[in-house]
Amino acid sequence: MADKTLPQMIDLHSHLLPGIDDGPRNWDESLAMAADYAACGFTTVVATPHYIRGSGWCTSPARIKEMVAELNRRLEEAGMTLQVLSGMEIAIDPRFWIFFDHNQVLPLAGSGVCLVEFPFQNATIGLVHKFLAGMKKYDSIEWIIAHPERCPLFQEHPDVLGQLSRAGCLAQLNCGSILGLNGPTARQTALDLLELGSIHVIASDSHGRGPRGVPGPEQWKRLSKMLGPDTVAIALSENPQALLDSQTTPPLEVEPWRLAAIREDTMHHDQGYPTGQSPKQSVLARLVRKILQ
Repeated sequence: MADKTLPQMIDLHSHLLPGIDDGPRNWDESLAMAADYAACGFTTVVATPHYIRGSGWCTSPARIKEMVAELNRRLEEAGMTLQVLSGMEIAIDPRFWIFFDHNQVLPLAGSGVCLVEFPFQNATIGLVHKFLAGMKKYDSIEWIIAHPERCPLFQEHPDVLGQLSRAGCLAQLNCGSILGLNGPTARQTALDLLELGSIHVIASDSHGRGPRGVPGPEQWKRLSKMLGPDTVAIALSENPQALLDSQTTPPLEVEPWRLAAIREDTMHHDQGYPTGQSPKQSVLARLVRKILQ
């Protein structure tokens, strides 16, 4: 998307601030990440450092806002027009509601929407039910689930995310999961969740530079080919803006043939064949090769 065809691309999940989690190590790396975003056509990024209670990754909202202000100052000084907003990625654990203090968490850009992450280990359906029960006490807060396709709980039970969706939760998919960068299980789960209508936005979840950095222009273009340009425009522009404006954010809709094509691509790679080149080339396999090249 180097041609910047979208009116404004917004990344709602980025570890862009230096030295406070597993993102960039210093301001120079943060500025390099910002340049990567600008090269892809992004205009706005929400900085969402990890907030894990009881760990070293537990930066206060005030400190995050200070760092965002400093980063924006440095961006302006460097002549970059990228806008960085404040947020955090809040870890959910079994004692989440016991210690929850709405004054110690930072919604995305002051929108009233909090980005939360279910654990990759020891997440249970019981934990989901506890979260759902606790949500009722904080009805002024809206919740968006970070990268559920990477969580083993949702990989085994994709319908559980549907329970959260019906209770009013939004969900954010990682771009890399659709591209296959997070493995076949995350990719298949991403497709399941899209098919179920449980995903509302796509984000990068970038961490510094290198393998976990901002996906390059060619990767965003490939995502557009896979899911369709209209869907990607909604996922990266319209819905993120609606969320930040506290407006209704509808689930993403992907044409069924596109999801089937990506599943076919994943199956071929699992069998060790390049895209569209298994011994039995179906019409769908040839279609995969056409849209993914």
